[in-house]
Amino acid sequence: MASNSPLSVFFSSALPQLIKNYLEQARHAALTAHPASAPQPLICPISLQLMTEPVYTPSGFVYDKKNILKALATNPTDPQNREPLKPSNLKPLPELLDHIRLFTERQTSYSETKKQLIRQASDLAYANPLSANPALFLCPISKKRIKEPVITAAGKIYDKQALKQYLQETGNLDEAGCRLTMADVVDFPEFQEKMNRHAFYLTQASETAIDASEVISVNHTNCVYGFFNTLINNIFSGTKHEDNSKGLVF
Repeated sequence: MASNSPLSVFFSSALPQLIKNYLEQARHAALTAHPASAPQPLICPISLQLMTEPVYTPSGFVYDKKNILKALATNPTDPQNREPLKPSNLKPLPELLDHIRLFTERQTSYSETKKQLIRQASDLAYANPLSANPALFLCPISKKRIKEPVITAAGKIYDKQALKQYLQETGNLDEAGCRLTMADVVDFPEFQEKMNRHAFYLTQASETAIDASEVISVNHTNCVYGFFNTLINNIFSGTKHEDNSKGLVF
């Protein structure tokens, strides 16, 4: 969280308004962006990675210090507007690190939630016996099996098309009445893979059951046929025995 020490407040108040606005955007992004990928205000435009030592230029652009210094070593201009820029023009922006830490905490929590969901889906895929429609594989909106899973920052899984239609009907409110847009969810291919595996094994189990049923049916038919065949043979055998006593042979 942002520090409230007198020194921090002093430096924050001394920041250009352009950078103050940038920090506000960064804070909002850290709190609201989906943890699947880092939001633009928190990443260095050169490396596209989360910044570890942010600095800003006189023009208001923010970079990770090591990356901008490396760029300036070969071209002494700002990479974004091509204006002359020297290392001495760079100013530290430690306040941004507070927002980056906030986002990485959310990202860590989200990652753990994803891992748990994938493990649960894997357990369902390899369960014995298999459940036809596990609750985890059902969309909370349509109550039907998810076809294309998407996941929220909080770890809730929906069917993509069902959610899209529902949000259009509700004006971007989820089933609990909280604001949610399609920009707040991302595809969940790892979960999709486990669902596909579950469906495959379920089909295999169903086909095996049908084959077993057919074998039982055939065996039953063969038993009945064998019984009547034996009965008929016995009848004709008896008749043949009696007729032979009279000298008649069939």
